Amino acid sequence: MKLIDTKFINFHNMIRPAKRVKTPVILQLEAVECGAAALAIILGYHKLFLPLEKVRADCGVSRDGSQAINMVKAARKYGMVAKGLRKDVDGLRDLEMPVILHWNFNHFIVLEGFTGDKAYINDPAIGRRTVKMEELNQSFTGIVLSITPGNNFRPSGSRTNIKSLLIPKIKPEIIPLIYLIIAGVAMLIPGIALPVANSIFFDDIVLANRSSLLYPLLLYMSFFVVLQLLISWARETCLAQWENDLSFRLSRTFFHKILFLPVSFFDQRYAGEISSRVELNNQVSAIICGKGATAVLDIFISIVYLILLFILSTALSVVACFIAIGNLVFLSWISSKRIDLSRKLILEQGKISGVAYSGIGMIESLKASGKESEFFERWAGHHAQYINTERSVSKTSSMMAIVPVMINGLGTTAILAVGSNLIFAGSITIGFFFAYQALLANFLMPIQRLINVGGDLSELEGTLQRLADVERNIPDDKKLSILDSEPLTGNKQRKLDGYVEFKDITFGYSPLEAPLLDNFSFSLKPGSRVALVGPSGCGKSTIARLMAGLYEPWSGEILIDGKKISEIPKQQLYLSLAFVNQEIFIFEGTVRDNITLWDKTLPDAKIIQAAKDAEIHDLISSLSKDYDHPVSEGGRDLSGGQKQRLEIARAIAKDPSILVLDEATSALDALTEKQIEHNLRKRGCTCLIIAHRLSTIRDCDNIIVLDKGKIVEEGTHQQLMKNKGPYFRLITAEEEA
Repeated sequence: MKLIDTKFINFHNMIRPAKRVKTPVILQLEAVECGAAALAIILGYHKLFLPLEKVRADCGVSRDGSQAINMVKAARKYGMVAKGLRKDVDGLRDLEMPVILHWNFNHFIVLEGFTGDKAYINDPAIGRRTVKMEELNQSFTGIVLSITPGNNFRPSGSRTNIKSLLIPKIKPEIIPLIYLIIAGVAMLIPGIALPVANSIFFDDIVLANRSSLLYPLLLYMSFFVVLQLLISWARETCLAQWENDLSFRLSRTFFHKILFLPVSFFDQRYAGEISSRVELNNQVSAIICGKGATAVLDIFISIVYLILLFILSTALSVVACFIAIGNLVFLSWISSKRIDLSRKLILEQGKISGVAYSGIGMIESLKASGKESEFFERWAGHHAQYINTERSVSKTSSMMAIVPVMINGLGTTAILAVGSNLIFAGSITIGFFFAYQALLANFLMPIQRLINVGGDLSELEGTLQRLADVERNIPDDKKLSILDSEPLTGNKQRKLDGYVEFKDITFGYSPLEAPLLDNFSFSLKPGSRVALVGPSGCGKSTIARLMAGLYEPWSGEILIDGKKISEIPKQQLYLSLAFVNQEIFIFEGTVRDNITLWDKTLPDAKIIQAAKDAEIHDLISSLSKDYDHPVSEGGRDLSGGQKQRLEIARAIAKDPSILVLDEATSALDALTEKQIEHNLRKRGCTCLIIAHRLSTIRDCDNIIVLDKGKIVEEGTHQQLMKNKGPYFRLITAEEEA
């Protein structure tokens, strides 16, 4: 009986009327933003087009990804009626499409509708695809978001296209464009003159038997062939120079923008994927200055040739128009197919780079745990998706190569048929027909190039979308100007005294979730040493990052010497404050470069003193080239403790008045750690210390105990031990361990 019921249900589903809508493809750039991308797709379907970065922010996308409740809140903010529902697969058919489905417990997709026993989905990770009911049953978790326009909904904006992404990049390039237009117009001269020579050769020399005209005609043709070569050489030289200049400008501007983006941008993206985007500027420059510029000229040239062809023969030109229209219709159709595939291909390529980069960065951990094969399977999964997408792109490329040849072949046959009839009727001569064919070839050649460049332009849109993800993000307030590094004068030269005050700070990593710190306040006096302790996740490192200026609080004020941190000149702040993170970064270069970060103004005396205070001077002196000794990438030739000491030396080399240490001595032995603490105390700088090893902070002037973003206890070590509160329990637990 159950089998009969199942068959009946399947049959019932197949005969139900088709119910499907078509939504815009908006691909996620990172795994954590699938929910934001799915919401952007729904909004786009209802004609509200917003940048993915804005939807992402409104959805409160954090390091943990998207939450359905936050997506509903964001949708309501845009004037939509949004609600979460629980449905089985068959119940989805009764909903108004499109809807958002929770997929495999870790993803969101858009359901466009059904046709028979197939479901059409728009997946932010890979684009549109069709799934069978079996896959829908397995992957759908039962949670669906129904989002429809409400009374306050207002459509606005327009869908981002290649034109809106490309024009800002080429606006400053007016002069090279003028040169190219001049070269294109000049190319028309030999393009028209040489077909005229064909007509003279057949009609006046071969058929009329006037051999005396042969040598003058050959000289005439040679002149225009040489002219054509010279113009082509000048055009290619101009294009090559333009490509170099454009690539330099785009890459420089883009990388500079990346460096000044807020830390939150990097928290949710692969480092390898971000770095791969810099190289995309070279691809953009190559397409703009290569096939892109040629395509613009080809449109102009084709129009001129078409006018000339109609002047010569209307009948033949009508056939020529059908050939061109057939090619352009095919180009439009295949480009729409290829754009989504190209976006997906670019994204998959970035994921492969990001995963590979992260694997190489953690190669020691992989080898130590014997997880090379498991990581390879993860990388291979991304690679397989890339290959499958590339195969689909190759199919469209094959069609772009084959179909125009077929259209042109049929058109040539039609031209021969019509031309032969005109010759037999005496309307045109043989020489005229050959000249017309040469001009027709000059007309169709740019059309063919437009078809070929169509595929590149489709790929270019996917590339530009990845670049736009960086370009549309808002940089840190005063940091973007590349000229914001003028020497400090007057009172700005004085370093800050180091009085730090947190006033009613509220902050979290997702604006739609409860804040990690809520109305948090504390202060550090100049020269004092204050420690933050507490269980993992209580907000210690977050406070350190706020103090270092890496994040801005939602509300409240961070004051240094009575001034808001945002009002302090950046150069004065950077000279006064240093931050040593848990994650140590050592780059390939010399020891000196790793300490100074390429600051040539730091005198050797300060560099050496910083190394001495970090207890690493003796090690550096023992190296063959001491401070000019090369260091490998990531400090592979250094121990964990040596890398930490090098990082501490880097922080104190500029003699800061405020020092933030986040687990900065966790890899050091107790004796070395104690000596470094003694050296730092002699410097007299204000220190904020975060440590899990509580033995390192017993001599601090003040110890603040945190729990869930709140201060639960504070005082000196002796005072807190007498209280027998949370700090006492932490110390006892550490001693017992």
